[in-house]
Amino acid sequence: MTSNSLGIQVNIRHDTSSGSRLVSFAVGAILSFVLYISIMWLIYTSLSAGSLGVNFRIFLLTGIITILAFTLMYVYKNRTLALAAAIVFIIAALVLRDGFIHGLNIYADQIALIRTEITGLIQTRFDRGTDPGRSMLIFSIFLSCAVATLSVIVSSEGRKWTAFIFPVMMIPGLIFGIIKPELPFATALAAVIITTIGKYLGYNDALVRTRGLIASVLISSVILLLILAAVLFSGRAGLVSEGGVNNAYRDRIHALRYEKHDNPMPEGNLINVGEFRPTGRVSLRVTMTEPEPTYFRGFVGERYSEGRWMSLPGSFYSENSNTFYWLHEDGFYGQSQRSMAYALTSAVTTEEMRVINVSACSRYVYAPYGLYQENRTVSDRRSIGDVNILSNKNNLNVPFEYVPGTVRQSYVIQQRLAMDANFEENWKYMEDEGLYRDLVYKYYLSIPEEVEEVLAECLGPRKELSSSQAKIAILEYLDSNVKYREDVGSNRTEELIGWFLLDRKAGYSVHYAAASTMMLRYFGVPARYVEGYVITPSAAEEIKESETFEVTEKMAHAWAEYYLDGVGWIPFEATPKYRNPNMYLPAGELQTLDNDGNTGSGSSAYDGDDPNKEEPLNDETHFDNPINNWRRVFALRKVWGILLAAILLLILLIITIFRRRRLKRFTRSFTDAEPRKGIINAFAYANLLIAKMIPGVDRNQTGDCIGLIEETLDCGPQYENAKILADKAMYSSKPIEPEDRSAVIKVKELALNSYKARRNPLQRLYDRFIKCIY
Repeated sequence: MTSNSLGIQVNIRHDTSSGSRLVSFAVGAILSFVLYISIMWLIYTSLSAGSLGVNFRIFLLTGIITILAFTLMYVYKNRTLALAAAIVFIIAALVLRDGFIHGLNIYADQIALIRTEITGLIQTRFDRGTDPGRSMLIFSIFLSCAVATLSVIVSSEGRKWTAFIFPVMMIPGLIFGIIKPELPFATALAAVIITTIGKYLGYNDALVRTRGLIASVLISSVILLLILAAVLFSGRAGLVSEGGVNNAYRDRIHALRYEKHDNPMPEGNLINVGEFRPTGRVSLRVTMTEPEPTYFRGFVGERYSEGRWMSLPGSFYSENSNTFYWLHEDGFYGQSQRSMAYALTSAVTTEEMRVINVSACSRYVYAPYGLYQENRTVSDRRSIGDVNILSNKNNLNVPFEYVPGTVRQSYVIQQRLAMDANFEENWKYMEDEGLYRDLVYKYYLSIPEEVEEVLAECLGPRKELSSSQAKIAILEYLDSNVKYREDVGSNRTEELIGWFLLDRKAGYSVHYAAASTMMLRYFGVPARYVEGYVITPSAAEEIKESETFEVTEKMAHAWAEYYLDGVGWIPFEATPKYRNPNMYLPAGELQTLDNDGNTGSGSSAYDGDDPNKEEPLNDETHFDNPINNWRRVFALRKVWGILLAAILLLILLIITIFRRRRLKRFTRSFTDAEPRKGIINAFAYANLLIAKMIPGVDRNQTGDCIGLIEETLDCGPQYENAKILADKAMYSSKPIEPEDRSAVIKVKELALNSYKARRNPLQRLYDRFIKCIY
């Protein structure tokens, strides 16, 4: 006789064969060890734990000791060992608390670094303590013990639900990009599946073995499908490589998440780009208090590889998060730098603009180059790189301020900043701009080798030119060698820039923009590729003040932008159809165009560009400030609160799962076990419920309360008969008939229904999921 988790006296028979236990111990230890090694390898590689000073041999030794100890506990039912291990673990946690916390912070810091590389957002950083080596050692041991214990549970518990433990733990890591779906992930998942299947191979009963095997395979398959679905549709799990089939998944996921209709622009994917075929569908609705010709930036390509424009590599975000944190603390944003510089040299009169996204890609906020953010910030303070403005609940379709004419005045602003005597008033901007400019020249001059060979053939030897000189040289070459056509077919599998400049020699805005961006870089001018929408001077002339104007897909466009020292990013229009000196002039002040509305060979994109006046700023001031610690402290408190709550919920969930599984196993014995045991268990369960309903009734001594019990259950003499049958099953060797068990089970059902009827909905939830009574 022994008691189960409900405290009910039942008969349990154990296999006392030492040989059988030895085999169970060996199999359980081997399965646990294989699973442990695969999971730890996944953690080790995903977090680059080797670079953090984690010793894999310590992981291995700690895991082996833990696995052996807990496998012995499972096989020999040694609760004393489990209690001793728990006590040792608690004492160690209390003694080594500071080291554990700092070690956890180091892991959290590493996760923040990975998240920074994936999202491009500044993440909370954590205090690593004064002795990171010791802290990593302490936390590594704790982590190893926890993973080893879970591995033993999965390998030894013998329940199908344990197959979900590690896969469910993997899903958040995959979604947030902490875990890469590569060889360590595949190995860990395979180990989970093998372990789950292997548990059922130990059953002697062929039917049970076959049924368990099939169930395990099905469960593992479902888990695998769920994981793959979560990874694919999250779009953030590192599945995307630079080229190949994975880019197709990225494009499809991007379209599902952000695009209501087919986009006429390729979103930087210039592989096999076809004709420009826009519809008349409305993309944006724009309202301006002072209408002007305007570019609205959407997608921005920072690096070019194998026919595709992409963001900078993750290392850019992790290496420069501190820099952009302080730039944004000073109010310096690349998206509104021009207006900020203009405000330092002239009196600023701002206007209001509202851009409503109707059917354009919803990932971006389509802001103009004259965006002003002194009074109202639209950009995300956490963003790193300042290429565009990603939409969120705080900036989607909200009005923002802009300064008309800032782009047209760019070179004037540059000259005024260079000659401004009020340096003391402008020093903060000059310092921030110098720091930002260093990053610009570091990251936006790269050219793939195959593209550089094409440009060398077209433009001659590489040389450094001013931005105005570079623009003139680029326009002269394009006007002399290629033609504007929107019906240009696919470049198939050829690299687009070489195909456009040397083979097809015709194209539209995406071809001109991609080529001119690389040409600017070739001449030493930092540049990027941009897609978005443009309101041309002729269209701006038709807009009235504060009147809503519909921007259609026919206004979708691509262009290059270059960095003008001291001022910021400036659009450069290389596409003949859109070249116009009236861009950014207020409506009603349009100038007479030469020829057919084009500036022609040798002209720059904007009226007022003068190569002789360009004197780039040369402020090389640097500063290095870490993110302040008080912000870390408050962020750490928030994280610890969430982490502790999550740990408590996880512990409660695990306890509830174990208790419900034991309850289910116990209640199944009412009908599945041999009749004698079924009667004993069912009657004991009925008495447990009766004792909870009737104060003063001892569930083990109900003989003196039969009348009260039958009145409470409204069951007549059925309870007394059930007690006689239970005594017969427990103390007599007489045979038990099937109808005897049915009679006892019926009384059990009456007790259960009566108990439930006395409980309100909240009490029933408490009984079901906390106490696990039914």
